[in-house]
Amino acid sequence: MKEEKKRLIPFNKPFVDQSVADYLHKVFDSGKLSGDGVFCKEAETELKRLFGMKHALLTTSCTHAMEIATMILSLQPGNEVILQSFTFVSTANAVLRAGGTPVFCEINAKTFTPDPKDVEKRITKKTKAIFPVHYAGISAEMDEIMKLAEAHNLYVIE
Repeated sequence: MKEEKKRLIPFNKPFVDQSVADYLHKVFDSGKLSGDGVFCKEAETELKRLFGMKHALLTTSCTHAMEIATMILSLQPGNEVILQSFTFVSTANAVLRAGGTPVFCEINAKTFTPDPKDVEKRITKKTKAIFPVHYAGISAEMDEIMKLAEAHNLYVIE
């Protein structure tokens, strides 16, 4: 019996046409291979225009964005940030790195996003922010979370 050759289906095969190659050459020719290059600046300008924002900053990852957001809050020892129990470790690490204390809330069992009723139970005078994480394309219940944040004068890092 002849052995069959296995054919694997690639998990992710990027499509690269000539325009992509041309953009890459422009980046290489600029000598600026990391952030804040010409294409980053163009994207930030377009985001500001599209959303009417004063500032926009592209980051290398969501982890980086969360770390920057928590630094902007100027968390102090004793400041609490409520985040869901079902999240990637980077969420809690961003809070810890900035000097805050993560307080874990329960999740909605159907959406795996924060349960607003449990978020409310965990708010104390030490709470400074709520850090909801959307999961698997399902948005957290932001209307309820924003109402809680407004009622308790809390920041929301989304």
